[in-house]
Amino acid sequence: MKRFLLLLLVMIATCPVLADSEMGNQTTPTLVVPKGSGLTTSDVTPDPTETASFSGQVWVRGVLLAQWPDGDDGFHQEDKIEVSLKLDEEERRRLPYYDWPEWSRTYIPDSIDITNPEAAVKIVFPKELSTSILKKKVHVAKVHAKFLLTDYAIGVECDAPWARAKLVSASVTDVAQIGGKSDLVGC
Repeated sequence: MKRFLLLLLVMIATCPVLADSEMGNQTTPTLVVPKGSGLTTSDVTPDPTETASFSGQVWVRGVLLAQWPDGDDGFHQEDKIEVSLKLDEEERRRLPYYDWPEWSRTYIPDSIDITNPEAAVKIVFPKELSTSILKKKVHVAKVHAKFLLTDYAIGVECDAPWARAKLVSASVTDVAQIGGKSDLVGC
């Protein structure tokens, strides 16, 4: 009799969970596109990961970081330069993001992976410095500036937001910082 009651209790406890998942009552995050972003939604893909891509262009301010992978045994021929843009605080809510009120979560990317890294280095840094970066003579370089982005995309994967875009122009007034290792990355 105790086993039967225990089995009945387990079934009662799990039935609402099973009913919600089978009836489609699970919630998903809401895509938020601020009016001032200048971007228009072009494609949205739900589960298993939430992704959205946008048409249009947007100017943003932040720190562009170009760096080679930090290998202890030096550079390798197959290494690819990584370029990302860490957005200034006020820029983050100006761009599209995901909001999930049922979970009390907002997924706002704080950085953007640049999809055209070599071209971005040439656009942002002076010719002599960009050549040194691309020839792996400079391991890491960063500069704070204003950047024009296109082909913007965002997503939520493994409970973390991500963003990527193509850099098409830059307005750089600050002097770039360079380093031999990832000493400029910081937090």
